[in-house]
Amino acid sequence: MPHVSLKYYMSAHFLEAAWHLARAAKDIEAEKIDDAEKGKVSRNFEIEHRGYVISSIFMSIAFVEAVINELLSDSSEGQTSSFHGLTQRAADLLGKMRPSKNARLPKSLAKYQNALAHAGKAAFDPKTSPFHEVCDVITLRNALVHYEPETIESDATKDPNELHDWEQRLRNKFDENPLVTAGSVFFPDKCLSFGCAAWAYDVCGQLADEFCFRLQIQAPYSHQKARLPPLTKNVS
Repeated sequence: MPHVSLKYYMSAHFLEAAWHLARAAKDIEAEKIDDAEKGKVSRNFEIEHRGYVISSIFMSIAFVEAVINELLSDSSEGQTSSFHGLTQRAADLLGKMRPSKNARLPKSLAKYQNALAHAGKAAFDPKTSPFHEVCDVITLRNALVHYEPETIESDATKDPNELHDWEQRLRNKFDENPLVTAGSVFFPDKCLSFGCAAWAYDVCGQLADEFCFRLQIQAPYSHQKARLPPLTKNVS
């Protein structure tokens, strides 16, 4: 009996999941905006909405991590067929890549920078988008995964000049959650919105696309992404 082996690429699935979950959050915001203005959004809808947003953020980062891991896995095995345009020389270089010792970067983003360096391509500028913003998304994902509760003063009573760390980092990057009251705290209430999920999806996709462009390759997720309508990023 012939031996059959398969290799599964999850990046496209994570990307699609992030998109659909963000759209589900958007639908709830659109459906319940009138109730929100009257302070009548039910607890069930608040929980459902937050679940979609958080899950979408998780999937966006899972996508970013999967893309680089899939490329490095293929390269270590000398495979070039799944990433169209990947040359054997580039695969050989990436396959021999050693882990980065840059402790200042999230592990997945260090892999992106290291791969570009090994391939002789320009690295991302850590201070500009999308690299800097994906760092923010990873930090947000980690804060949610390893959540530690803290007492935060309500926006209705706090000093407007004293912003919480999350508000300093993320304010004005996306539209806030319209389902919460004006006096709600920024994190997590106002922060976890469709706008936040769409922003995370956008910048993670931009990072992966730019990475592939610099390496002159086409990733396995590209066909799925091409058929997903853009998520509206309400704040530039």
